[in-house]
Amino acid sequence: MVEKKNTDYFLVIIITFACLLLIGVSIFFQNENQKFHGKAEKITKNVNNAQNNSASKQEQKMDEIEKENQKIEAIAVDEVIKENQATIKTEEDVINYVTK
Repeated sequence: MVEKKNTDYFLVIIITFACLLLIGVSIFFQNENQKFHGKAEKITKNVNNAQNNSASKQEQKMDEIEKENQKIEAIAVDEVIKENQATIKTEEDVINYVTK
């Protein structure tokens, strides 16, 4: 009868340690999971920022190209006017000359 009680206590102690171990492992993996999600959120945020920056840079480049094209067009019109001041009197004459 005495041996039965000792065995029962031993089983209770083993089961208690097993439960504590499972709780500890569960808490550990929960923390690791939170760290992983935190890193994933940072990566997602960085990717979104990079995409926004890239789109912004592309818009800036397009604006710069458009401004450069406008400058080139203005220079071309000025040159045409200088070369043909005697024959070109109006804006319509410039358009006709350029489209020939």
